[in-house]
Amino acid sequence: MTAETPWSEYAIALAAAAVCTGVCRLLSPHLELTNLIMVYLVGALLVAARGHRIPAALFSVLAVLCFDFFFVPPRFSFSVSDSQYLLTFVVMLAVSLVISGLTLRLHAQAESARRD
Repeated sequence: MTAETPWSEYAIALAAAAVCTGVCRLLSPHLELTNLIMVYLVGALLVAARGHRIPAALFSVLAVLCFDFFFVPPRFSFSVSDSQYLLTFVVMLAVSLVISGLTLRLHAQAESARRD
């Protein structure tokens, strides 16, 4: 990991959020909303595996925003009709950030082991 994150890593985080949203759009007729969250969590893992903390956090926030905007009723709005989804968003963000943090730590340990 370098001290400065290349801009391409931010672009990858944005692209990953778009891809996850597209996959969720394809799966949404067949799965419950809670299952769609898993697609975003896999995306968080893949973005974090690249080894950059801020793009991984950016992806986590984008994942929650995309999930809310595109899938939670009322769709295409950031308003929420069921207040229980607010808890879902908080938990989704927390789990995504934890997954990212653990993946980044594993990445750093693997880099350190390679150097030793």
